[in-house]
Amino acid sequence: MEKSVVVFALGRVELLGNHTDYNEGLALAAAINLGVTVRAEKLDPFDIGVLRLRVTSNLPSGSGLSSSAAFEIATAVAALEPPNQASRLHELIGAEKILKQCV
Repeated sequence: MEKSVVVFALGRVELLGNHTDYNEGLALAAAINLGVTVRAEKLDPFDIGVLRLRVTSNLPSGSGLSSSAAFEIATAVAALEPPNQASRLHELIGAEKILKQCV
C-alpha cells in the first residue's frame, strides 16, 4: 500500500423493494451523488493489518441511503494491498463509480 489511499463509495436510494432484495425479492435501487470517503494510512510497514482510517460522509445520518454499505465498500477497497487490487475489486463488483486515489 502506498502511504495512504483515499476511496469514495456512493450511497444509494431504494425506490422499490426496500428489504426484499436479500429475501429473494425484487428491488430497484439507484446510486446517488452522496457517499462515504475513507482514507487509509498504513502505520506499520511490516504489518499489513495496521491501518488508521479517517472516515467522512456527506450522507445525512439515519436517512436510509445505505451509508453502512458505502462505508463497508470504501473500507474494503481502501484496505486492499497493493492499491491496484482496488481497481480489480471495482471490476468484480461491477460498481459504476468507486473513486480511488493514491496520495
